[in-house]
Amino acid sequence: MTIDQAIYILKNTAWLGSNDKRDETECAVETVINELERRRWILCSERLPEEYENVLTTISIPGREPKVRSGYYCREFFNNDNGDCWNSYDPEVAAWMSQPEPYGGEQE
Repeated sequence: MTIDQAIYILKNTAWLGSNDKRDETECAVETVINELERRRWILCSERLPEEYENVLTTISIPGREPKVRSGYYCREFFNNDNGDCWNSYDPEVAAWMSQPEPYGGEQE
């Protein structure tokens, strides 16, 4: 099952049980859906990140293995920490996703 399929199923599940349980379950599922959506690869043709958002990008250069690069998005360019940049319309930039939050100890 893909993440997109899981998101679809979770969004379209009929909730059973008491109102208290349903509210608690809906909140938990909404949290999981938001996290799954944040952790999926998004095609640049689908949408672009917010300005200055830290992202991971998949760079696909013909004849070479695809690479994942860390950086940020600014003014239609994906910039990485090495000073490289790619135009958001460059076919080498296949997809992007938000960077995960850095580990900060025990999570809620």
